[in-house]
Amino acid sequence: MRRKNGEGYPDPTAAEAIDEADRIPERITWFIKTVKSIAALVDLEVISRIQIRDKSTGRKYL
Repeated sequence: MRRKNGEGYPDPTAAEAIDEADRIPERITWFIKTVKSIAALVDLEVISRIQIRDKSTGRKYL
């Protein structure tokens, strides 16, 4: 993550805002963990990425 502005000076406020915007929502991480747990219960394994699209925002999570 780039922590400096265009002039090369540290910009922790902008860096923090970008980090927060890029963070995957807790409900998405919960869903992925739940899918993997259910697969394990029936002796299966998720071997590729799980792709999810939020219907309300249209944002994709890979």
